[in-house]
Amino acid sequence: MAVAVLRQNTQWQGIIFLVAGLTLFSVQDVIVKEISTIYPVQQLTFIRSAISTSILAFIGWRIGRLGELKTQRIGIHILRGVLLIFSFTSYYLAVAAMPLAEAVAIYFISPIFTAILSVFLLKETFTRQHGIALTLGFGGTLVMLRPGVSVIEPAALLAIVAALMYSLSVMITRRTANTESGLAMAFYTMLTYGVVNGVFGVFFADGFVTESAHPSMQFLTRAWVMPTPIDALLFLAIGAIAAIGFYLLAQAYRVAEAVVIAPFEYVMLLFSIIWGFVFWRDVPDLFMGIGVVMIVVGGLTLLPLKPGRRRWLVRRSG
Repeated sequence: MAVAVLRQNTQWQGIIFLVAGLTLFSVQDVIVKEISTIYPVQQLTFIRSAISTSILAFIGWRIGRLGELKTQRIGIHILRGVLLIFSFTSYYLAVAAMPLAEAVAIYFISPIFTAILSVFLLKETFTRQHGIALTLGFGGTLVMLRPGVSVIEPAALLAIVAALMYSLSVMITRRTANTESGLAMAFYTMLTYGVVNGVFGVFFADGFVTESAHPSMQFLTRAWVMPTPIDALLFLAIGAIAAIGFYLLAQAYRVAEAVVIAPFEYVMLLFSIIWGFVFWRDVPDLFMGIGVVMIVVGGLTLLPLKPGRRRWLVRRSG
């Protein structure tokens, strides 16, 4: 019984870490969308990485946990970082070309990917509650997107790629949870971001293929620009958000099962609707409202139950 209670507590911790991290990243999305018409995505991620790695190293030093950055699994960290580079770059390109709520809605097929992959790759359990939550979440997303209308936008494919790459990175996070700290995962992820985008910037800082009229391609190929003082503050904010947000997400998937907490990522969809209205006056229509209600109800079905009240539909031995 004590073990079951402890496990339930860690699941709640994971949910709290996840929601806190996604709240921060929802603010980052607003900033990224605002500056996507001025700066290229590589410059954005490079500067963000430089700031966030510095912040993470400072935090590690201040709390006396700098030793956690020592690792024997640098290759795994690099792989995770590369997956997240593909994920968030694709996501940013989608955000640049689509209404924020719409891009986030498509991206949030990622909990579906995560739940499915966690059963087959991590041998985690899948319950009736998980099935209901994922069905409602996916169904709600389809209601909002109304396939055949908005999904025609090419940037929608970028959001789907982003979702899959993110889910694969979650698998690595869970696999390394017992040996790598959340601080190390966040630090090496952002360090990989900085190195890859820094190399990219050496060759393409002057821009390339800039004749494209599509917002996503412009965001990808635009030449690097010296930030204004105001924009420099925005870059600083993005770096701080990335440092804290990646740490919170890494911690979430370290302490809790991916299949349990993944559907709670839908909370970011609610923020995208709120910020879309506040900053761009995007008003959700009836389909968006129905879809959000389905997603929220689905997430609530996954609230941890008391020990012994779960009925396992699928169980795989570890």
